[in-house]
Amino acid sequence: MAMINKHILIFGGLGNPEHSVIKLYRELLIELYSHYSLIAIDPIKNHNKAREELYSQTNINYHHSYPNLNNYLDNQGKHEISAVFILTPVIYHLDILNQIQPFIPNNDCLVIIEKPSFSIDEIDEGFNQTVQKMKEQDNRFYFIDTAMVTPPLMDFSTNIEIPHEELPKKIIALGVDNPLNPHPLISEFSFCNKIASYNQRQLLNLATSGGAGFGLDMGIHAIAGFMTLIEKLPITVTNITIDNVFLEALTYPDLKRDNNAETYMLCSGNVTSASNDIAFIIEGGKGTDTWDRRLELYYENCVIVLGFGTLKYSPYFCSISDTKVIRREYKVAQSGYVQHFIDIRNLLGISNEAALISSDLSEKIMRNSMVLLRDIYQLTSNPITQDKNITLVETHKNQLLNSHETKIRTRLNKMLEDSLLNH
Repeated sequence: MAMINKHILIFGGLGNPEHSVIKLYRELLIELYSHYSLIAIDPIKNHNKAREELYSQTNINYHHSYPNLNNYLDNQGKHEISAVFILTPVIYHLDILNQIQPFIPNNDCLVIIEKPSFSIDEIDEGFNQTVQKMKEQDNRFYFIDTAMVTPPLMDFSTNIEIPHEELPKKIIALGVDNPLNPHPLISEFSFCNKIASYNQRQLLNLATSGGAGFGLDMGIHAIAGFMTLIEKLPITVTNITIDNVFLEALTYPDLKRDNNAETYMLCSGNVTSASNDIAFIIEGGKGTDTWDRRLELYYENCVIVLGFGTLKYSPYFCSISDTKVIRREYKVAQSGYVQHFIDIRNLLGISNEAALISSDLSEKIMRNSMVLLRDIYQLTSNPITQDKNITLVETHKNQLLNSHETKIRTRLNKMLEDSLLNH
């Protein structure tokens, strides 16, 4: 209890655990409760009811809660703020940083920001102005996206089954969920069964979603994994170019969607370095033919697949060649937010366990990821009206895959189904 007078603020801390990320932080917040005073900052009207429901569903508890920062400062403002968790919808991230900045100068405060880091039109101000100003005041940042710390990427450099003597000729980054026709064992996660949740969370309302639709919400996982991999390859990137961008929207009458909100984003391009170029395809959205977050690396004689894991699938490593197939799953306990918690404990100084990625690297990866996402959407937007070129479709299909890549996708989808049956 030595640090109980030090406070941690959790913005969005009273979110509905059924529809917010708060439940994913359960393990960490329960642990931090005994080390710090945990303070929820949330505009929800009935705090007592919200706290009771949150505790009954997750065992997450707070020492205090307030509707806004000013109310907290009026009552508790003399205490040291050790950390700030920003777990709200993305449209509030930059505003919250600007609110707290005057009150944590020279404080070595750790600020944890959920994905996506900022709304598309606030990326430059967020990363290049506000974050930098707060870092100059000795505050630290740690950015969240579980793709950055997924076990197969953490093991990439030491995995002897990967042909490190060469570079992949092509990388396909995938971040999709809620397929249209999933396996019966996961039918509850089908696109149709999630429409009511999408509508309630306003995920396709551009005023609250950060400036784009499911391509942003899911594509950020694919791109964060892609950028993490680029950091691990023995290359110095000089440029990343985008060749093609396709935005699509499923035509479901019950789906509440702004005209400029897509349900699917697909793009291709090249990573340029001094040695050679690497082609890439990035796919993000909901309602496709599969549910996975992965990287496919196409080498001369094999395809290496790094699976990040989902709510129902374990993270996995896979190597496919003409002569053999190797597939290895990681334990679910080694994936997702548990990996981020290792880093956060380390940064708070309450654990000696080695960090997986540094705070600076988390910032670099997410900055580069968000900038690439912004560039993707700018390429398909009218520069005057900002209207996006979105094609209405009944099904999403990756039209950029060649025959070999399509066969690999089919094999991987079958492997995912088999893994469901074996668990």
